Amino acid sequence: MLNMLNILPPPTNRQVSAASIWKVRFAWFIFPDLTSTVMKKRQAFQTIREKCRSNGIRYGFRYPAKFVVTVNNNTAMFDTPGDAEKFLSRESANWRSETE
Repeated sequence: MLNMLNILPPPTNRQVSAASIWKVRFAWFIFPDLTSTVMKKRQAFQTIREKCRSNGIRYGFRYPAKFVVTVNNNTAMFDTPGDAEKFLSRESANWRSETE
């Protein structure tokens, strides 16, 4: 049975950014397909993401550009960086706002 399977070679360098799911004789590639508007909304959270990473705070995004953060078992979702900043300064003991 194994002799009948055709395994495809690993992806080339051009395909490295794509997540791939391999099956027998078939390969499906999943590319992140976000519009420039969605990417700009997500990039607005860049400074907050960096601060979350340095403070060990769990964060992520929901489609299209909802910022989700979990601090002290409290999970919240935000549309604007300002709202996220207010929440984090209130919930996290070692969070420093840029305005301080």
